Amino acid sequence: MTHKIGIVTKNLNFFNLLNKQRRSDQNYEMELVKSMDSFTQIQNMGKVISSFIFDSSHTTEDIIKFGKYIQNSKRHHGALIFLAFDNFEMFQAITVDDAFSNAKIINMPATASDIYLKLITDTAQLDNKANQKSKTEGAISSASFLNIFIEATMSTVKEMATCEEITHSTPSLLDYEKMESGIAIRGKLAITSPYFTGSFFISFPEQTYLKLCTKVLYEEVTKIDKDNEDLVSELCNIVYGKSKVLIAKLDMKMGMVIPTYNRDAKIKSNSSVLVVKFATEMGDFYVKVAPGLI
Repeated sequence: MTHKIGIVTKNLNFFNLLNKQRRSDQNYEMELVKSMDSFTQIQNMGKVISSFIFDSSHTTEDIIKFGKYIQNSKRHHGALIFLAFDNFEMFQAITVDDAFSNAKIINMPATASDIYLKLITDTAQLDNKANQKSKTEGAISSASFLNIFIEATMSTVKEMATCEEITHSTPSLLDYEKMESGIAIRGKLAITSPYFTGSFFISFPEQTYLKLCTKVLYEEVTKIDKDNEDLVSELCNIVYGKSKVLIAKLDMKMGMVIPTYNRDAKIKSNSSVLVVKFATEMGDFYVKVAPGLI
């Protein structure tokens, strides 16, 4: 079976770079989708696209229209959707839409060969009907995973610290030079599963953590020591428990994970790390997801 991959872009160079990777592989064909009109022409020719990849050359509104059309199309319903965005505001706006709830996120910047490998690896899973694990492999993208943990983190902090106000920023790539506060302690969950492999962190500047401990332990805490260090692990444990409930609603199960904590200054990862800043009356803290880091 020949799989057709729709490259939804106005950037001809992006299409050519991916199409060049295909070379003589007869199992895949690339279709340039510059607009809804060109998409209609492809459909009128009887072509069925197995996967779509969007870059950020279209507007947010147009990409969402494409997504809804694909979602409601009998011919393309069930097609895989990949997002390769440099713009995180666009990323946030699009991934909250139902049409992109299961979109697979390609961390940018990425090479054409890396993008192509991700496309054909996940698209090939459409043919593997016998292996249920293969069908669900990667069903939770890094972005979807992060959104689930954002919800669980907000709920947990509100309950544990009786926190009245808590907001969070748009996810972005971690850049320590742009962070406003140094990290004094962080909790970590190293997750290995058929759906997501990587590490989840909750990171606290010193003053935020001390205020959190004071609220949770009902006594004045003035320094981080062995008596309160493991609170951040317990926080991670509760967040993970809540997240498992949300993930179970997607008919997926996550196994047991043992939370740990450390006081390292930085996360060391060979891949991009997504970070979300939370603001509360206790101070700021951060949630980070490092795909592939265990």
